[in-house]
Amino acid sequence: MEQTNPPALSQTVSVTFENDDVCTIMAVSDAGIHENCLTGYVSDKSSGKPIEDACIKLTDNALNSISQGYTDSKGHFSVPAGSATSCRILVAKKGYCTYTSELLNLACIGKKGVDIALMPAESEGIVLFGCVRDYLRKPAQGVRVTLSRTDKSRREESTMTNAEGYFLFDGLEQGTYRITCESPAHETYSRVFQPVPENPVYILETIYLKRKELKGTVFGVITDSHDMPVPNAVVVLFSGDNVPLQVTRTNEKGVYMFYNLEMGTYKIMAK
Repeated sequence: MEQTNPPALSQTVSVTFENDDVCTIMAVSDAGIHENCLTGYVSDKSSGKPIEDACIKLTDNALNSISQGYTDSKGHFSVPAGSATSCRILVAKKGYCTYTSELLNLACIGKKGVDIALMPAESEGIVLFGCVRDYLRKPAQGVRVTLSRTDKSRREESTMTNAEGYFLFDGLEQGTYRITCESPAHETYSRVFQPVPENPVYILETIYLKRKELKGTVFGVITDSHDMPVPNAVVVLFSGDNVPLQVTRTNEKGVYMFYNLEMGTYKIMAK
């Protein structure tokens, strides 16, 4: 462990002819006596090499934060524990599994410190992150997002966007994927992409959905002069400017229906 230099104390002393033989005594104490610090060493469990810049977090037993610090170039750390008499240690470093200790009694540890060995994390593939927005460029919540491999080597997966329009997939391997977004109020969106294996999180460009064009129906009952239904009557649908568009016949109850119509004004003629 590296030694911590004690703090330098300063004091002004006036020396005159009358007191030039006065000696002022100044006490310099060890910084560790007055500051409750937890010291330790973090290394790679596989290689034994020190790990630099690992984040050290001290918490109480309920994981409420006390303080934090980082390891130096030699893997050593010294983190103040304040007035705490016990704590838990959390250690995190990119590429390693997060370490969490049990509740430790600081008095029992004393100046000997703690040695922590981090296990290298196994690669679990690429994380895909994306955002879906509607035609007004607002977050699109509840959109079904489906991910599939174009070569069918991975089973199809689906998720839903949250209130902010975000979605996540994990465990992706290098390859070509198709992503599809479906919503009752929007046109289906689909595209092909290839995640970059060097990036642990691949961020898709924001997906903007187009509003689905609303379609309508025109339906009714054809009756005779006695208000009786007319079966098998010919019904023609015209546009607002009298252009014939569709033709159908009534059923046995005199009912007809035209569907999948654009918004607008229509006329009908029956015989």
